[in-house]
Amino acid sequence: MKEKDCFYDKLYKLLLQVGKSSSLLGGILSIIMFVLFFYLLFHLKFFSNDFLICLGLTLAMFISSLLCGLNFFCTHKGLKK
Repeated sequence: MKEKDCFYDKLYKLLLQVGKSSSLLGGILSIIMFVLFFYLLFHLKFFSNDFLICLGLTLAMFISSLLCGLNFFCTHKGLKK
């Protein structure tokens, strides 16, 4: 039984490390998406089809990347304990 617990403990730590690195990448990506969002906001014609498509895609990517960044901080806080 001890070997099984040790395996699951190692697997849990590996999953935390993978989550930490991917979430760090998501946090960096959210900063890039934030800059891109404001670039599109001020440099494209307002309410054209291209503007709305780009704005929607950028906003969706920004929100998902921000959630990954928040996940990184939660995971990092969990690893410190």
